[in-house]
Amino acid sequence: MFKEAQQRIIDLNQSRLYALEELAEARAKIIDLEERLSHAEKDAFGVTMAVAQEAASLKQEAKREEVEKKVANGASGSPAGGEVAVEQAEQETEVFLSDYDDDDEGGGTPFEAATGVISILYETSWEPAFIHFNSPEQSGWTDSPGMKMKTGELPNHKIFSITASNLEFVLNDGEYEWDKPSFDANYFIGSPGSYILKNGKLEKVR
Repeated sequence: MFKEAQQRIIDLNQSRLYALEELAEARAKIIDLEERLSHAEKDAFGVTMAVAQEAASLKQEAKREEVEKKVANGASGSPAGGEVAVEQAEQETEVFLSDYDDDDEGGGTPFEAATGVISILYETSWEPAFIHFNSPEQSGWTDSPGMKMKTGELPNHKIFSITASNLEFVLNDGEYEWDKPSFDANYFIGSPGSYILKNGKLEKVR
């Protein structure tokens, strides 16, 4: 009887060890599966983000091509030319107000959040276009022809941004053509903000 009881205890302990080994093996498999699932989710997320970015890029490119076609049609004298010009200005203004960051003004800070920044969007056929200016923060007028303006989303949109309390300026093509409100006057901006200059009309948009 005693030997049988001992054998049963030994068998139970052996079974318990087998069960513990199987449990440990099962847990290891679960951990491995969870790790694989985590990697799969990360890979799927990466693919999703890549696809989304590619789709956004294609959509933006298609939109830009559509705008360029409409602008070209408007320039050729089609009846929709006025509507295209309005659409073009609205789209560029949206980019100007929402996305424009000037490299010299903080490296990545949205321009609309900056204080004391004067930003100008100038519609012109000049390529390039220069801004000749003076402000209280400068030592005097820039040397002629001034600073070259950056090109915006569309070729005929030029952008300039500076930190200043006010700005007096004129524009030119770098040679002989000048843009002034009148023969003996200059453009003047009295406070920081966002401005659009088109056909001699300077308008604050934000």
